[in-house]
Amino acid sequence: MTADPSRKNIRKRHKQQVIEVESNDADERKGDEISGKKRRHFRIFVFVSTLLILASLLLFVHNISKEPHNTIISQPKLKRADNEDSRPEERRHDSVIAVPQRRFPVFGSKEFIKQCPWAVVRQTQTTNDCTFLLRPQPSGNEGITEWVSKAASAYISAQQTGCRLLMDYGNQVDLSQILIPVINWTIPPGFSCSNHCTRQIAIHKTSDADVRTIEKQLGITIVVRVPFYRYAYLPHQRYNQSMVEELKQHLDGFDVKTGMACSLGSLFQLSPRISQFEPQLFTRILPTLRDEKSLVIAIYQRTGHTDQVATAEKSGQVAKERFDAYKESIRPTISCALQLEEMYLSSSTNKGEFPFTRIIWTMVSDGAQLKEWVAQTYGGSQNDANARIAAEKQRWKNRVIPREVVTTSSKGRHTRLARKPSTADFADAFIDWYLIGESDLVITNTLMFSFGAAGSLRTALPLYLASSCSKLQKFWNV
Repeated sequence: MTADPSRKNIRKRHKQQVIEVESNDADERKGDEISGKKRRHFRIFVFVSTLLILASLLLFVHNISKEPHNTIISQPKLKRADNEDSRPEERRHDSVIAVPQRRFPVFGSKEFIKQCPWAVVRQTQTTNDCTFLLRPQPSGNEGITEWVSKAASAYISAQQTGCRLLMDYGNQVDLSQILIPVINWTIPPGFSCSNHCTRQIAIHKTSDADVRTIEKQLGITIVVRVPFYRYAYLPHQRYNQSMVEELKQHLDGFDVKTGMACSLGSLFQLSPRISQFEPQLFTRILPTLRDEKSLVIAIYQRTGHTDQVATAEKSGQVAKERFDAYKESIRPTISCALQLEEMYLSSSTNKGEFPFTRIIWTMVSDGAQLKEWVAQTYGGSQNDANARIAAEKQRWKNRVIPREVVTTSSKGRHTRLARKPSTADFADAFIDWYLIGESDLVITNTLMFSFGAAGSLRTALPLYLASSCSKLQKFWNV
């Protein structure tokens, strides 16, 4: 009997459908298995990510709790130029490196307010529509110390009169690469010193007629003479009692001894960008100089090389450093530094000074080779300062007190405006000048060149003249 063909086709199609259904079921089961694996992988990913985030938060809190402080009661909101980077992590280098309590206090601390009450009033706004403009003459032959000294005097005048202070260092120097203003003293684009504006400051030697002229330019009648600190230690610069007393009537708590320190501390902090000119400034140099257990002696030796370089530039020549002559001239300065070390290390002359475990010399000079020679000769772990003291006179018996010498990469460039200094030139000199004030005492080989003395006045430090190794007495007749 022959089978019906139609039935065969039906059975064949049925078998194919069964195979297709089984195949689809297998695919669905396989898809479910893949989906299940994906879900498990996703849950694991979420769990691990959550753990990593929690660990990061715990590490952040731990680091914050370890960060050093300067007993700041309120960190100033530093106004910046329009083109200044505002990333907060780059605006804190200088302020988070703690300053030893024995040093002059930093702006924003309780102690700063206590010592400089006159400097922190009227910080947020001026009370009169008038302006002091500090901008060096393009053809001028003065450098950084003239500028910072005038900045201090101008700030005192601005506080006394209620006027605002604007300043720069000419068009070729970008100060935003070097400083962060504590108050906004940046000059607005297109500013013209015309109405109620002056470029003069009534210092202690200003005549009555010139004081009246300044008052007329500002449109006020309350201008009082202020100190000019650049040559403060020279005899002919002494300030009289009447000027100081009159200034105290307008600025409550003003002290002529700390006037420059209070002023400059209220004007600027170092910008993080300055490290492009001295890469180890915030990582090695400042932490070393601000070490609580280090006696820091700043040594300033002016050789005259920077002036020779500036003069040679005019005729297209190159001035060579007279190393042998400079090495001979620094001997009295080195001798003074060693005498002061002995004073601090000897029990007979010790008067309760702070305990220290090492001595740091900050060597500042316009002679680059001279700085290196001092560092190699008097620095390094092999130089035990305490070994120079007789055993019976040692403050710390048989203790090794190493001496280190800190220098910068500065080439001693002059910043006089006439030679059109660049931002790098200014930074080169400014860093050296600033670091003089990061010490416990200062030695200078000259008072005619004011770089060292002005550096000591930035933080109101004791100043010693190398030739006699004597501490210079007060420069004010009060």
